Amino acid sequence: MKSALSVVNLLLDAQIMRVCSACEQEFGPVPAEPGVQKSHGLCRRHALEAYGNAGVPLEMVHKQPDSAFAPDLSESVDASVAQRFAQDTGLTLHPQVQYGAVSAATVEQLPPEKRQQFAALANWEFTDRRPDQPSQGISFYVPVNATYEQMMQRWNEKKQEFGV
Repeated sequence: MKSALSVVNLLLDAQIMRVCSACEQEFGPVPAEPGVQKSHGLCRRHALEAYGNAGVPLEMVHKQPDSAFAPDLSESVDASVAQRFAQDTGLTLHPQVQYGAVSAATVEQLPPEKRQQFAALANWEFTDRRPDQPSQGISFYVPVNATYEQMMQRWNEKKQEFGV
């Protein structure tokens, strides 16, 4: 009985983070802090897609409140890695996610199915605005789910491309 009570207490102490399993397949795994457990489900976008593919009426999904769905990772991109990279390198991180030549504001106005197509193009844009650096003025893009190491690799490639 004592071990069951400790398990219940452990579960009550742990924080639960809701994650869309389809978004994790699309954007990569969402890291969980120690003491945080993931609870997988679907975001509204992926639920609409799954119901549509199964032939289930979409009204059932539309009726559900936002709290019934996990967050959509294409809408809530974590900028912390990009911000840390910009701080460490001295580069400027543009605050809006870029979708190729289309602005984030334009993408937000598109229907959900079109937004999904643009999600694969989501990038961070960095520019070197330091006047004392030979790389000043160079801009480059990395996918929003890129790791710190991938960002550094892309930056080094861009500098080599410009002979810096």
